[in-house]
Amino acid sequence: MNRNNFSPGTNTGTMDPVLFLLCIAELSLVSFARNIFGAYVSPIILLLVSGSIAYYYLVLNCNNEDIKEPSTYSTKTNTTIKWLQIVAFFGFSSYIILSLTKLWSSYALQMDDVSRSDVIPQIMYLVKRWITGSKPYAPIYWSINVMSPTYLPLQWMPYTIAELLNKDYRWIPALALWAVSLYYFAANRRNIDSGVKNLWQILVPFYPLIVWYVLIKDEPYLFVITVESLIAAYYLFTAESLKRANILLPAMAISICLLSRYSIIFWFPLCIFCYYVSGKTKQALIIATTAFVLFLLIYWLPFLSNDPGSFLRGYAYHTQAAQYDWHFGNYLSNGLGFTAWATWLLPGDSAHQLLIYQGIHMAMCSVTVIACMWYFTKHKNSLPLKQYLLFSLKLYLTVFYLFIQTPYNYLFIVPAIISAAMLTPIGMQKQAKGDVINNGSRS
Repeated sequence: MNRNNFSPGTNTGTMDPVLFLLCIAELSLVSFARNIFGAYVSPIILLLVSGSIAYYYLVLNCNNEDIKEPSTYSTKTNTTIKWLQIVAFFGFSSYIILSLTKLWSSYALQMDDVSRSDVIPQIMYLVKRWITGSKPYAPIYWSINVMSPTYLPLQWMPYTIAELLNKDYRWIPALALWAVSLYYFAANRRNIDSGVKNLWQILVPFYPLIVWYVLIKDEPYLFVITVESLIAAYYLFTAESLKRANILLPAMAISICLLSRYSIIFWFPLCIFCYYVSGKTKQALIIATTAFVLFLLIYWLPFLSNDPGSFLRGYAYHTQAAQYDWHFGNYLSNGLGFTAWATWLLPGDSAHQLLIYQGIHMAMCSVTVIACMWYFTKHKNSLPLKQYLLFSLKLYLTVFYLFIQTPYNYLFIVPAIISAAMLTPIGMQKQAKGDVINNGSRS
């Protein structure tokens, strides 16, 4: 990796077919090729592939030159291709949405039906309580058990729109992921450089739609009873926002992720740390302040201040649900995580194994973040900040999901879809001054 040739204002990064193939391999391993190597080898292969995506992206973006061949097409031809891409995007996304609506029609939502999943019923309870002025985080009494709500506000509050409009709740995650896919498409469309040789470049702007489509085809039932597409939209938007010059975009996006699911709680201080070490104290302060203010306004003041124990009760219920899955071996050998290794190697009964594994999960996330901090500190004078943040986010989420206590299939749309952000360079425009520190001096 060449870390010595950076200079502010250089257009770094390039689209690379090897990186694209790695992303396709990752998508395959979390969908139709899931568990193809068995419960013990599959997560190792997935770790290597996903980790390679992050590493290879950073290697590509540590080059000073943007590898780009002269276009062999006329402006007229490029304009034609652009319009064909636009038509293809709306046609492809319309087909996906129509497929989803057909799936939804096969299973009507019922607030008290948790026989197949409690994901959407829990959201419905939280929304209806909030609208009527009740306490959303009060226990929910199902016919089979009592649940302490586990979802953070921005995982359920957007569904208020569907409730008020009397629409199917599943429209919210579908439209959210479509909107972010459109944002990605508009930001990352590229001309074809040299015809069929670079035909793969046509596919790159469609990559979020490709991930969405493949996962629907692989296991359509999951898009009937779960709503993980909303979280995928949040995280893809966050990954893309890290490339932008306006610091408010990543500040808002990261805050949204923190208030919807606490997956990036360990990465959050790493992000602030990297901005600070890069000499961007103002940007670090903006991200930290935005997250704190939104936490107060969206979570603490309306909910936690009135019921401080609701978060811990929800976390305890989450652990209780995991204990059930571990006791019966549900999802533990699906090739998407190291839980099969844990049940094989860790001592004690399933409850004791889960307790140890939760500690391993936290330790692995912490070690990943600390290692990224150390590496950035050591090479801060040569590593491009935006690229490193995106690299570290991908690497961290790879570790987080592969060591998660219950690797549900639907969760892996998140680490698969943020790989889309790795497929395109930071931008065709010059980088903002100070994004790269050169020769030991801070801009």
